[in-house]
Amino acid sequence: DGAKEKDDTDSTPLHIACQFGAPLGVVAALLHVWPDAAKEKDIDSHTPLHIACRKEAPLEVLRSVLQAWPDVVKEKDINGSTPLHLACQNEAPLTVVNSLLQVYPDTVNEQNNTGATPLHFACHYWVPLEVIILLLNTWLSYTENRNESAITTLQRDDFNLSRDAEMLFSHLFALYNNNADNPSPNEIIDYFIRIEVWNGATLVLERHPTVFKTMGLDTKVMADFLSTVGRCCSL
Repeated sequence: DGAKEKDDTDSTPLHIACQFGAPLGVVAALLHVWPDAAKEKDIDSHTPLHIACRKEAPLEVLRSVLQAWPDVVKEKDINGSTPLHLACQNEAPLTVVNSLLQVYPDTVNEQNNTGATPLHFACHYWVPLEVIILLLNTWLSYTENRNESAITTLQRDDFNLSRDAEMLFSHLFALYNNNADNPSPNEIIDYFIRIEVWNGATLVLERHPTVFKTMGLDTKVMADFLSTVGRCCSL
């Protein structure tokens, strides 16, 4: 069966199709003939989804591979990188990153061989702010990431952040340092709410419970705010 043949790099036709930007019809046909092609790895332990993410394949191609084998999002290559790592490394759009996270949100915590998470990659490779917000919101949804030790791992000299992303992280870091020029807790929570970093907003409330009393919200607005935060944090 031709769909199962491998070349000298252990690449299947599906790997090659993803490598060279084959249209959805070709990818779907290969998966129809051999669905387990989604599980195959090349010489560098790349699955077809790794290749698709690295080569910035269209969303419908990624979804086709994901549908064939959803657990492919958990697989790591020779460098310990998941498909989400490679998507972030190659400045994937929000739709792609969101699709990968919806299948397996825990991927946001996966570290490669150097200890870098997809969020680290996103900060290093200048992805759009909306992608960083999605990754950070997801990352902060895990209890083990909502403390000073974990937050400190996001302070790295090799980050290549836009001005807006720098502002986002400066507000986050301000919750754990005592710099005189830090924004106040009220300013931090207002900022997080404005850009919809809901898990950042709840982190402010955890560290500064009295902030809620000074937000100037009437009873109905307060209920709406809590409902919105609760709903978004559960996604």
